[in-house]
Amino acid sequence: MEIKIPSKNVYSLKESLEYLSRIGGNHGLTIKDLLDFAYEGKLRTVIFLTGGRDFETSENNCRAKLFTLNNKQLDSVYYIKNESVEVIYDEIEISEVKNPLHHKEVKECEVGNSQLLNVYFQQIVKSNRTMSRYPYEKITLIKSYSERELLDNVEGFSFLGYFKIENSLYYGDREKIIDDGFIIKDFMSLFESIVENGTKLSFKLEPKKEKMIYRYGYPDLKISLDDIFILHDDLAKCFGFFKDNESEPLKEERLKQHLEYEGDLPEKTNADKLAEFIELIINPTLLENGKLPTYSKLYSKLDHTYRGKRSIPAKNTIKKYLNQ
Repeated sequence: MEIKIPSKNVYSLKESLEYLSRIGGNHGLTIKDLLDFAYEGKLRTVIFLTGGRDFETSENNCRAKLFTLNNKQLDSVYYIKNESVEVIYDEIEISEVKNPLHHKEVKECEVGNSQLLNVYFQQIVKSNRTMSRYPYEKITLIKSYSERELLDNVEGFSFLGYFKIENSLYYGDREKIIDDGFIIKDFMSLFESIVENGTKLSFKLEPKKEKMIYRYGYPDLKISLDDIFILHDDLAKCFGFFKDNESEPLKEERLKQHLEYEGDLPEKTNADKLAEFIELIINPTLLENGKLPTYSKLYSKLDHTYRGKRSIPAKNTIKKYLNQ
């Protein structure tokens, strides 16, 4: 009995290559190829972060900070800059809770609500304290990218989710990046999550002391290549394959968009040979500005890519398939 292994939501770089190989779409790709595609903007990469603050403890004056990177403790303390946190959302879950022990009433809010992105925070509704022991967190809520609201009474605050890696972090010699085993993210740069269930989170970091010289007094964030991930949907978008549950019409439409094929198929086209041809060209390295090149250039690229590995159609056959 054949067992079908379902796809995962996210893959490491190595797992991405293994998955592509398993479904027949690897085409000899390497880690360097994935980094090249990421730098060129063809493939989105992400990291998994957790962070926030616990208002009930006095550690570090309750300042919000990053907790983990890929569920690993960080080498340094990275504080989240107050008032820099923005949460874009479509739907929000709210519940009010009384806390007699701490003489206050709070409003609990949650957005995102998935394993890919989740944001939780507590707003003070009523408190018997005349003054908060520690400064409140200030978070900006943005409903559906339009209505803005600044919350200046946030106590508890936490998040987990996947955050985008800028293409520019892969600039330079990708072989050296692989040898080093990591990339560097400037701690002053913006951290932006993926969009999940209409929710997006962004924030900036700040040094331990306000007057510290930023560039020389605070470590940038070192990201191991082992901690870089690719979402299944992004892998599918880059390499032109499909989700397990996509319907056939949707698969056909996605493939058409990926290849940007225009025109009707020529008459007397062998369906099996055409399918083999499509499998050959589902490779971002063959595209020019997101489109297939001329049949002559495509033949040369296919010959260079697959020489000695597998047969390719004749130049005139490719011309026929492309209606050129």
